[in-house]
Amino acid sequence: MARRRGFPGGLATWTRVKDKIASGIFSDGWSEEIGAFTQYANCDVPDASLLLMPAVKFISPSDPRFRSTVSAIAA
Repeated sequence: MARRRGFPGGLATWTRVKDKIASGIFSDGWSEEIGAFTQYANCDVPDASLLLMPAVKFISPSDPRFRSTVSAIAA
């Protein structure tokens, strides 16, 4: 909102925090064992809330990691 609407904000800080969170999700929220993103860090259980990842522009719906997450949730 700050960028699109011109509102004041700590964009540099927010971007660093966003990037740190995303990095953590890609490293600790991905399970090689099940081939999917998981409910929380370092677990092996997927969760239907992960289906929102493309809707919030976190990952492309065509990304192989997202597609395998969808398959794991369906299973």
